Formats: sequence, C-alpha cells, structure tokens
Amino acid sequence: MIKNCEVLVNNDYITVINYDGRYVQIPSINKKAKYVNVIFRDGRYTIVDDKYTEIKSTKNKSSICKTTKKTTIERNYNNK
Repeated sequence: MIKNCEVLVNNDYITVINYDGRYVQIPSINKKAKYVNVIFRDGRYTIVDDKYTEIKSTKNKSSICKTTKKTTIERNYNNK
C-alpha cells in the first residue's frame, strides 16, 4: 500500500520518514521534500514516484498461470 509520509530528517547522508508512527531511516533522497510516497513490500520501504501504480498480487497463483493440455489426434489412413 502506498502511503504519503512526512520527511522528518533529510541531510546528505540519511532521510528519516514517519510511516504510520514508525520512524524509518532510508538513504538520502538529496532533494528538499516535506512528504514522499512510500511503499512497504517484502519487508522493505521504497520511495516511489507520484505516478506509480501498485500491482495487486493474488494468493491464488493458478489464476495467474494458465496451463494448457496438449492433445494429439490419431488418424488412421487406409491406403487402397
């Protein structure tokens, strides 16, 4: 889920943001910003662009991967 988080500390070395009451330290973003968009996925906090759209993952992978069965047709040709 993408959240708009407040930047608390931003210097040449680190950036600290407030993500739902949790202070998260990330590498420096090297720009003056009061708020950044952050996504938390797979245990990592990542800053994303305003135009970023999140890909929804489903728990049922069978809906993502479709399988097909290969069928063979046996033909009987009679040569007369």
